[in-house]
Amino acid sequence: MKQRFSYALAAAVAFAAASFIQPAEAETLRSIRAFPQNLKQISVLYTGFQKAVTDATKGEITFQDNGPETVPPFEQFEPLTQGVFDVMYTAPSYHQAQTGVGVGISAIPQTSDPDLLTSSGVRTWLSDYYRKNFGVIPIAVFTIGETVFVFREPLAGETRLDGRKIRSNASYEGIVRALGGAPVAMGPADAYAALEKGTLDGVVWPEIATAEFKLYEVTKFLAKPTFGKSHNAIFMNAAKFDSLPKDQQDAIVQAGLKLEHDAKAFFAKQAEDETKLMVENGVGFTEFSAEVAPQLEKLYVEGQREIAARSRPDDVKALFELSDKAVK
Repeated sequence: MKQRFSYALAAAVAFAAASFIQPAEAETLRSIRAFPQNLKQISVLYTGFQKAVTDATKGEITFQDNGPETVPPFEQFEPLTQGVFDVMYTAPSYHQAQTGVGVGISAIPQTSDPDLLTSSGVRTWLSDYYRKNFGVIPIAVFTIGETVFVFREPLAGETRLDGRKIRSNASYEGIVRALGGAPVAMGPADAYAALEKGTLDGVVWPEIATAEFKLYEVTKFLAKPTFGKSHNAIFMNAAKFDSLPKDQQDAIVQAGLKLEHDAKAFFAKQAEDETKLMVENGVGFTEFSAEVAPQLEKLYVEGQREIAARSRPDDVKALFELSDKAVK
């Protein structure tokens, strides 16, 4: 009897040990992105983030990729909050309907420097805010560089946009109005068709994606100077994140931080390459007047802050108060 008990105990211990050392169950995260796969910010940067996570977890985490053909860019935030998707690559301004904090991200300086984003407390504030209100968390927040107006016709000495119909979104609406233009909200893919038909006079656009969207086929002029940084971000459903083992969570967080640090040089090179391609394909330059040009940066930030405050204004005010206090 004593010997049989020893065998049973040894078997139980062995089973428990084997169970303990089994690898974590593999997870396939459902990803949604606001932009086409062929854009370098997706094919290089976001794909690189995914690969870093998969490599760090030794294949325990993989990604099932979906793009704007699955859900339109401005409608992707809600299914992320509901757990239909686990991870989202987007422009934060695309969920202005839910909260102006997304637009506010581009109106504060901390989001252009990963270290300052952390030391200022803004990273923690954003993480807590999005988790509490929407059940999602920001994994990476990063600048994609400056913004540019692209026109079908040159400015020809005009000091403002003088009623031109300009493709916009929540992040750009303020500056278009401030310059006397008529903002038209639409996604990037639709803007190409509208320019081709002549129903738009131009677009306000990230400098890093002008040639990738083949705007040289439907526009003729890049406006100088560029101004105001735009941002992209990776968000994750908080419940899905919390369900993962600690080592997998750490892999995702570290991949997000690495992306933030790599983004500045990546997008600087991308902007240079895009402008070169636009010029090589026949696009010239047009300039805002000496009166207007120095105001563009200020108008951009003021416009973003005004538009941001239209959705959950108390939350937007809290973000700006924290940001402004941190840079004094």
